[in-house]
Amino acid sequence: MSWPMSPSDHRSDEPGRGGSRDPASGVRPASGFSSVTLIGILSVGYFAAASLGLSLAAMHKNVSLVWPPTGIALAAVLLFGYRIWPGIALGAFLVNAFTGVGLAVSAAIATGNTLEALTGAYLLRHLPQFRESLERPQDVLGFTAVGAGVSTVVSATIGVFSLCLGGAAPWHLFATLWWQWWLGDAMGALIIAPVLLTWAANREITRTVRRVGEAGALLVRDVFSPGASLRWDELVVRATGEPLSPRHLAAALA
Repeated sequence: MSWPMSPSDHRSDEPGRGGSRDPASGVRPASGFSSVTLIGILSVGYFAAASLGLSLAAMHKNVSLVWPPTGIALAAVLLFGYRIWPGIALGAFLVNAFTGVGLAVSAAIATGNTLEALTGAYLLRHLPQFRESLERPQDVLGFTAVGAGVSTVVSATIGVFSLCLGGAAPWHLFATLWWQWWLGDAMGALIIAPVLLTWAANREITRTVRRVGEAGALLVRDVFSPGASLRWDELVVRATGEPLSPRHLAAALA
């Protein structure tokens, strides 16, 4: 597939159109976060979103009609590279293990969820002139067809096959469960991923969120942490140079 090109077109690895990348790994600089931190954040976010998605399950407890983690996982791989995959695998494994389908089935489903995100990111990155910011119609069309339509086949096929093979679902429901699984993943990709991708592409929003986070960390370090390690009367001594006494209360009420 080839998109119309114009002088203003740029590939997704160029500055200002989705951010710069390491040409070898496809990884975008992660604003000071280590890979371990990013993987931990992703696994927690995936687990929380998956728990919400499972509450929308209809025919089977592991098959949701809307699966938000698909969008989170796909956006994470596009933004931070393939190295983020353990966060998807861990979050998917844990949430499925809690449903009681067995560890082997949970591991197989987690594999499908992980491959789905990696496949989607790989195919999108190889679309000519694709921009993660989704600012042009061809970007939206490519994302809808590949990110939501094609890559979700991977998870639906592996997931439903694992449920049936592991005895967690009857084989005669394979087609129905596959359709619901694919639809739920596609809906999750279409609803969640574009929001995260366009948000990440907006530098002003990203800077504002980063500054709020830095201010919060400074507040905890310099205000709340000292208060947690000292008694309140000791804080008064440090602030005023003398112990707390009834005189202080009388002066405050005067």
